[in-house]
Amino acid sequence: SADGAAARRHGHHAQGAGPAHLFDALGPEHVHEIRALLDLAYPGNFFEPNMLGSGAYLGLHRGSDLVAVAGLHVYSPSFRAAALGNIAVHPMHRGQGLGRAITRALCARLRAQGLRHIGLNVRADNAAAVAMYRGLGFELVTDYLEARATKR
Repeated sequence: SADGAAARRHGHHAQGAGPAHLFDALGPEHVHEIRALLDLAYPGNFFEPNMLGSGAYLGLHRGSDLVAVAGLHVYSPSFRAAALGNIAVHPMHRGQGLGRAITRALCARLRAQGLRHIGLNVRADNAAAVAMYRGLGFELVTDYLEARATKR
C-alpha cells in the first residue's frame, strides 16, 4: 500500500501556459513508446491506453525518443472535469522543468476545452511531484490510502 494525497485546481489558471508548442499530441499510435517511458520512469503506473482517444495526452520528444508525457485517468467534458495521470519524465531528463512545463501545457489545453475542474492523485512521499503540483496552483483536498486486494 502507499499513502497519497488528492489535489485539485479550480477557478484559476496556473501562471503562464508554458511552451505548449514544444509538446506533441499523443494518440493510440504512440501507445508502445508511452508504455516504455512509463515503465522506466514511473514503475507501477496505471496506464489505460483507451484514454489516448481523449486527445488529451501530450508528449515531448528529443530526437525520436519520448522523454516526457502527461495524460489523464479521467476525462469528462460533460462534467467539465478531468483527473491528470501518467505524468512522467525520463530519469535522464529530470531537473529541467519538463514535468512542470508539460503539466502546465496540459492544464491549459484542458481549460481551453472548457474544463473547469482538474484534479490528480500523487504519492505523499513524492516530494518533488507534490512541490511541482503546488507550484502549479493545485491544493491538497484529502489524504488517501491506496491498497490492492487479491482474491483467495
